[in-house]
Amino acid sequence: LEAGLARAARMGGRGTLVVLDLDRLKEINDTYGHEVGDRALRTVGHVLRTTVRQHDLCARFGGDEFIVVMWECSPEHEARRVADLQSAVAAHPFEPRPGVRVSLSISAGAARFPEDGHTFEELLAAGDERMYRDKAGRRSRNSAGRHALAGAESA
Repeated sequence: LEAGLARAARMGGRGTLVVLDLDRLKEINDTYGHEVGDRALRTVGHVLRTTVRQHDLCARFGGDEFIVVMWECSPEHEARRVADLQSAVAAHPFEPRPGVRVSLSISAGAARFPEDGHTFEELLAAGDERMYRDKAGRRSRNSAGRHALAGAESA
């Protein structure tokens, strides 16, 4: 990533660092166990890896967070590509137990190089802040479906 940022700075290139967080991982762990939570994380990682372009970077960053770096992504395409990542995760079937389906979702926050920062730390801070805003917005929009996992048991 640092080498890519240095190259982009020399060449006048662009990059977008997207911080992604698996929503409701604690709830999944508490309801179905940590092995299922680990499987949910592997599922999200797989979906992200198969969704990003070959020359982009995708990595688990820790806990329930992932980072995707999209090189040469214009601001016009950034929102669509982030939405595509979120849609791909939401569309992927996940069964914590046979016959039980749970929708996975990810919150996302994007930071642009060079507008939002020149270093990984600066981009991470900006992306992380935006991801938490997205997560808070998702929580308020989904407050009516607060018991989604409990309801999945009867599905």
